[in-house]
Amino acid sequence: MSKPANIVLLIDDEPKIRRFLRAGFELNSFAVLEAENATEALKLATFT
Repeated sequence: MSKPANIVLLIDDEPKIRRFLRAGFELNSFAVLEAENATEALKLATFT
């Protein structure tokens, strides 16, 4: 299984906004990592 070429780290505290943006990115073949805040985002960016 190959990794997608483009990965987006999506950071927003509003779940509805994250869902909306995720759908747009995924329609354009991006893999999406989601974080609710900066602390979560740093963890994802560090361990991914």
